Amino acid sequence: GTDCAHTNACAIAYDSMYILADALKTNTTAEGVAQYIKNINYSGIAGLTSFDSNNDRSGVGYVLSRITQGNVEVEK
Repeated sequence: GTDCAHTNACAIAYDSMYILADALKTNTTAEGVAQYIKNINYSGIAGLTSFDSNNDRSGVGYVLSRITQGNVEVEK
């Protein structure tokens, strides 16, 4: 592996892969996977992952960033 310069993004990606893998263990359709993820309460390295009624991640704020050649720029 390689160290991740963008710790939050890497933690979310790490947890996301485990959530997807868990969803695929018991669901064989896209609809089943989507429903599984919509109802998830997953405690991972990025914290608790769950979703609200708008399918947004609960309990977190959003910042729009652009990563270009390893440099992170916050969009305004």
